[in-house]
Amino acid sequence: MSITTETPNLAEEITLKLQLVSFVVNGVSFELSEELIQKRAPNSMLAHEARLAQFYDVDKNAYIFDQPADVFEILVYFISTGLLSRPNNINNLKVYSLLSFFEMDETVINTFKKMEHLVFEINWEKTEWFVQFEKVFVLNYAIQLTNI
Repeated sequence: MSITTETPNLAEEITLKLQLVSFVVNGVSFELSEELIQKRAPNSMLAHEARLAQFYDVDKNAYIFDQPADVFEILVYFISTGLLSRPNNINNLKVYSLLSFFEMDETVINTFKKMEHLVFEINWEKTEWFVQFEKVFVLNYAIQLTNI
């Protein structure tokens, strides 16, 4: 009596899980797992072939970007680990710009803004202070016009 078991083809299983997407950023090559991109940045440009298509280079079989490679490493680290952090030697506005360029989720961008204590945009038209300032400014301007 012999016992046989069917073993799955491990190499094939690993290949399916590790379909890599290649990027060349300012001359530096990076590879990211398609699965991780979909998991950590599902709404970003990186997760959508149609939005990435304009950056694809057939000869290099990679997406080419003219962005700072050292800043892109932060995005690679985030997609690989789920942790968003910035080394001290990289300007926070460059990271913010890169996150915006790659259309990362607002939650990721807002988390980064909070981490870095970046000022959020203020809609001055809806603040009470602006409404009062505008009334006084318009009134003073009208008085000046009548005195001319």
